[in-house]
Amino acid sequence: MGTGEVFSDPYFSEDEMSVWTDARGEFGDLSATLEDTFYLRATTAGWTTFHGWSLYGSEGIELTDMKIGKIPNDYIISAAATVAEVPSRIERVFANEDLNDEGFYQLNLYKLGSPVKIQVDDIFPTTIGSWLLHAYTGDDKSLWGPILEKAFAKFYGNYEIL
Repeated sequence: MGTGEVFSDPYFSEDEMSVWTDARGEFGDLSATLEDTFYLRATTAGWTTFHGWSLYGSEGIELTDMKIGKIPNDYIISAAATVAEVPSRIERVFANEDLNDEGFYQLNLYKLGSPVKIQVDDIFPTTIGSWLLHAYTGDDKSLWGPILEKAFAKFYGNYEIL
């Protein structure tokens, strides 16, 4: 980007359809309502939870950086953790070298062997108490997991599909 403007993805916006297929707001045992879901940007100064964080964390990419959030999607988390066993594989997925003030991230994924570039912002669905609905962040202050998961959610349609 490089424009200095904060990026908000117009194709995967802050609404219930990016989270739920039919906007019913339910995931098995977790009966979150749309009113309980709100969106926070990781790079916003107001979200003090993420001050001092980085894309890959203080200890670099580790398979333990991937953590299941409030809504389980174990197979995506497990697959990403497996890929993270060789950190250079995760580094090749991200076009960004670190977090940025614009909140713009480009990821290089593949579909049936063909490269696909996915752009996402750093706005995440959360619950009351600022708990991420989906992948949690790494213990070493890494945000690559939730950003990667968001790219997969956009790629496949929404978080529920994952």
